[in-house]
Amino acid sequence: MTRLQPRRDLDEEFRGLNLPTVQPECFHHLAPLERYQKEKPYKCQLPRECFPGFQMHNLMSKSYRVSITNISGHEARFSLPVSGFEFAKCPITVSDWTDKDVSFEYLPRLTEWLKQRFGCRDVFCYAYNIVWRPISPAPVDDCPLALCDFRTVNREDLVPMDIVYPHFVDEAYEVKYNPSHRWFYKKGMTQEDVIVFKLFDSLGSEATGR
Repeated sequence: MTRLQPRRDLDEEFRGLNLPTVQPECFHHLAPLERYQKEKPYKCQLPRECFPGFQMHNLMSKSYRVSITNISGHEARFSLPVSGFEFAKCPITVSDWTDKDVSFEYLPRLTEWLKQRFGCRDVFCYAYNIVWRPISPAPVDDCPLALCDFRTVNREDLVPMDIVYPHFVDEAYEVKYNPSHRWFYKKGMTQEDVIVFKLFDSLGSEATGR
């Protein structure tokens, strides 16, 4: 299944706004190798010293020239159900970003914020290092998080990959290059700015659910 019409609709929505773009020198994707037709990509997170001579991954990447659009001032055009991500304000003050302060100050407040935002009964924070927000006082002007709009991603662009840990094997996706992808970022994010994005959704009618 292709996403030609959703991509065209997205391009039409932003046409004429003259939004600034950046083109990183290196933007890596999974290399289009024939080996991945028969061999699943993997990355091993086991201690390397325990497995001398063992190949810790079979990943090969290739860099492509990609334009990433700064959508500052147009954040409301993206939503979690449609794009797979959205921008929000989450004004939570933390004394210090130590593990202790994050566990006892930040996570309880974040949990309550998420309950209110999504109208849900329960929230389980299993890994706080993937709640995306700046933690420095100054606005973020370099190294922002780029996001690809779900409407421009084809199922064939995503290649399942195993991540091997000591106690379990996780699965994620490597992404193949597709010129149809549309990438976005927000310049100058502050400590109150957050990006909420999906890893998976069981609801097939929303982004990532298909």
